[in-house]
Amino acid sequence: MITYDAIGNPLTYRDGMTMTWKNGRQLSTLHTGDSSISYGYDSSSVRISKTVKIFKGIGNSIAIASVAIDAGTGIYDNIQAGAAWNKVSSDAAVDLVVSGGSVLAAGAAGSAIGNVIGTICPGLGNIIGAGAGFIFGVAIYVFTDVIPYNGKTARDWAKEGVNNLW
Repeated sequence: MITYDAIGNPLTYRDGMTMTWKNGRQLSTLHTGDSSISYGYDSSSVRISKTVKIFKGIGNSIAIASVAIDAGTGIYDNIQAGAAWNKVSSDAAVDLVVSGGSVLAAGAAGSAIGNVIGTICPGLGNIIGAGAGFIFGVAIYVFTDVIPYNGKTARDWAKEGVNNLW
């Protein structure tokens, strides 16, 4: 069921989506499932920022820990191998981008699929979305870290490309 405020802004939408508004028609926040989007505006009421939070609670902690472990392991391995600091830092940057991007993409895919399924079959959206996000995350991992192309993974090619910039 869709509900509206006094001036016609939607407040609730299908499958538990909620919205808050400020200064008339400025969308302030949108909440759905395990994600939320916040919007910021300048003094001229022009939207200048959008912040997306995909995970909440323990899921957020696990996601941050997995990215930190991935980057930290790479830093440790490079230091143990006696790598130059530019290699250590550029490899860490690639690890953060690839791992962080993988977590965000898997979460976004799971959230999107969960929202669609939730509109069709309320209650199952979160379960199916979580499973889909996990499967999407595994697929990204296989693409970036398992399947080699000319003897190197996509992550290794990215690290080499960034290191060649130095």
